[in-house]
Amino acid sequence: MFNTARYRVYVCHGAHCPGNGAAAIYAELERLLRERGLSDAVALRPGNCNKLCRIGPSLIVYPGAVRYAALTPAALAEIVDQHLIGGQPVARWRREGDYSL
Repeated sequence: MFNTARYRVYVCHGAHCPGNGAAAIYAELERLLRERGLSDAVALRPGNCNKLCRIGPSLIVYPGAVRYAALTPAALAEIVDQHLIGGQPVARWRREGDYSL
């Protein structure tokens, strides 16, 4: 699945992520991908630290290394629909820079 996926999504599972709700975000994203029939098109994986600890939970979408943070279930739905289906990154959830502790 990894080699044929259109996108690779890594949900941060660094040291501070459990306290930021990363597990719930991962589960919700997994549910949304199944619901929208994207399980083969998107490879979802736990990732390393995204250096967005202060504004987690976060994830990175490849190709492009688009970083998203301060995620909520509503944010995930928007990212799935606009970015993973529509091909356009979502500006309001996108983050650049180093926000680590």
